[in-house]
Amino acid sequence: MLKYKKISKYLILIISFSLIIFSCSSQLKKNDSYTTIFNKYYSTFNFSKSSTQINTIFNSVKFINSIAFYKTYFFDTNGKIENINPTVLKNHSVGTSYDTKTASGTASIIYNKNFKLAFLTCAHIVDFPDTLYSYHKINEKKYIESVSIKQRQQNYINELVDGNKLEILISDNEQDMAILIKETSHNKQYSVLNRLLFNDEQIDIGTKIYIFGYPKGNEMITQGIVGNVKENNYIIDSQFNRGQSGGMVFVTKSDHPNFELLGMAKSSAADFHLFLTPQDDYLSEKYNLSIPYDDDIYLKKFAFINYGLTNVIPIEIINKFLKKNKKVLENNDYLLKDFFK
Repeated sequence: MLKYKKISKYLILIISFSLIIFSCSSQLKKNDSYTTIFNKYYSTFNFSKSSTQINTIFNSVKFINSIAFYKTYFFDTNGKIENINPTVLKNHSVGTSYDTKTASGTASIIYNKNFKLAFLTCAHIVDFPDTLYSYHKINEKKYIESVSIKQRQQNYINELVDGNKLEILISDNEQDMAILIKETSHNKQYSVLNRLLFNDEQIDIGTKIYIFGYPKGNEMITQGIVGNVKENNYIIDSQFNRGQSGGMVFVTKSDHPNFELLGMAKSSAADFHLFLTPQDDYLSEKYNLSIPYDDDIYLKKFAFINYGLTNVIPIEIINKFLKKNKKVLENNDYLLKDFFK
């Protein structure tokens, strides 16, 4: 009898152990299934399919470069040149040099119809002055010391298949907006930045925003919050780097899974300082930095960005800019009603 009791005890232990193993196995399978379904890290965006919308936006937001080529004429520092004309350049210049000025930023496709593309960007990226002067003084009166005359300019987006050069159709330095255009000869379907509905009255201080752009040439989404709301400008605390001018600024709603276009980032606050520097290509050459520099020295102005103070052009101002230039656009076969569509 005792023997049977021991056997029964062992059977109970075996059955109990089996139930524990089975239970653990079931739990493991359940967890494996759970892990497979939710095997993704949390996104900063609080709605599904955000990655698809992000890719769609970046298909229309491009990195743009602009380069201007200048020829500079120098005059005798004892001379008294007050005006420039071809005769003065030919007979009074004592030397010439060639130089370039470059800028880069973000441009967005806002029109694509009938083999015509239009891009929205900031004017300061592509608008280089035709002429630059420097002066010297004789008896407190200013005279021209040198003049740099723009020879040509190239605006280009490397991603464009059918040639990458763009023409400036409209540029407004005061509002810092420009429209660039290009005609294509193929049927490539470039994505257009859709203008999703946005109610300006709903933006308050503290609203979270996202900038789609190319700081330092890198495709990036930068986030921040609205810190100041003005009629023609928002100030946001987002980090801003060169290349981000022209980046498109979006807001989102928790109950509406779409990015809504708030405006376009244009600039950041900056302090400017003058420095004495060597020639531009000095650092690109193999110089011995332990030897004192004794070549030409130039005075140059550098901007130091005050990070966290980014200015944004509201979408309403962009709309007014387009309407103001309606005739220019439509005279070049860019119909206003087809923008942002």
